[in-house]
Amino acid sequence: MSESRTDFVPLAPVRLVRPNGQVRSFGLGAASDSARGTALVDALEAWSSGDAIKLGPGTFEGQASASPTLTVTDGESIVIRGAGIDRTIIKKASGTNPSLLRIFGAAQAVLRDMSCQGSYAVIVDSLTGRVETNNLGIISSGFDIDNGTGEVVMRGGYSTGGWPVTGCIVDVYGMTISHSVETLSLANNTTDPSSNPTRVRLHGCKVVATSNTSIKFSSSDVELDLYDCILESAGSEEINDDNGNVIRINAGTVYTASKIVNSTITRLNQYGIAITAAGLALLDDANAAAQRATLGANKKVIQFQVFAPTADVVTGDGAAYFHVPAALNGGVITAAHAAVIAPGITGTTDVQIANIRSGTPVDVLSTKLTIDSGETGSDTAAAPAVINAENDDLATNDRLRVDVDAVSTTAPTGLIVTLEVTF
Repeated sequence: MSESRTDFVPLAPVRLVRPNGQVRSFGLGAASDSARGTALVDALEAWSSGDAIKLGPGTFEGQASASPTLTVTDGESIVIRGAGIDRTIIKKASGTNPSLLRIFGAAQAVLRDMSCQGSYAVIVDSLTGRVETNNLGIISSGFDIDNGTGEVVMRGGYSTGGWPVTGCIVDVYGMTISHSVETLSLANNTTDPSSNPTRVRLHGCKVVATSNTSIKFSSSDVELDLYDCILESAGSEEINDDNGNVIRINAGTVYTASKIVNSTITRLNQYGIAITAAGLALLDDANAAAQRATLGANKKVIQFQVFAPTADVVTGDGAAYFHVPAALNGGVITAAHAAVIAPGITGTTDVQIANIRSGTPVDVLSTKLTIDSGETGSDTAAAPAVINAENDDLATNDRLRVDVDAVSTTAPTGLIVTLEVTF
């Protein structure tokens, strides 16, 4: 026996579900956008607080009117669920105020698995309650946030055609927001804006302007936080703010510094804490090299244990090798040192470093490392080593070779060679 879905009415695109489980269907046989829209309007007009509205696939085009079809207000709650973000579309009609749904004051609302098309198709107005969306598509400003101090939490979905946000505390997770110009427009809450600024926090979102200006601020008293987001603009602006707003960007957000226009940015680390001036200096390409040099963070060390501590040092090429990994690519050898455990007597012990690239060895030192008689290190040599500037650079898969060219009459024991690499 096959199992059928008990919650599916194939010929009725709109269902009103009461808290007690009673289901009322609207639009039986509706086959056009306007017919489905009429069914939705009828359901909205029959709605009572706590009811849920379930929409089947298709476009639901509202009716032109002078006021919203339904206002959900203080103490009321509504859930509207579609058949999928690209399968169910609530579309505004032309008219003075064509909103199908107005979420007002201390209302509670959940919208999921559908899209809203056309300015003010759904409007969140003077909200002091809470609105949640899941997998919501916003087409041509179809979901408008206008004033209020309430919470709007949005997970997934997308926005195309420009999206205005004015007021409320808005957290957006994993949404793709795209448009040609001014993809996301932010303005203040007109009700006591200094005490209740618009707060928008984007988490893991992508904001793309195919022409110019990904995020535009049109007034003061707005706060924007970007956490692990991507900003893109085909033009010269990714953020434009000439109103002195608070903009915080964490270390995981990708953007182009030259496209942040008229804006003061507070940069945050991965824990959401503001990075200090010293930390910012390290991240700033203009002075990063100098800062890293000050901290010694631009240097790495290569060390060869050429001979064991009790073994006599003997002459010969290839006494030790080192493979250059990708992490050292582009580095430059800036210092070299040779040391022994027990000193040699009479004459010097001479050491050359060869770099083998594509099978061809070249000498890194124009003057070899030497350890004088009775000494244990090249740092006291009468003739200090000199690095050949033409052969001091490293590339991935180079091989560094230690050659012992001369040994004191009484051989030293235990040879160690150390190279310093600078980036």
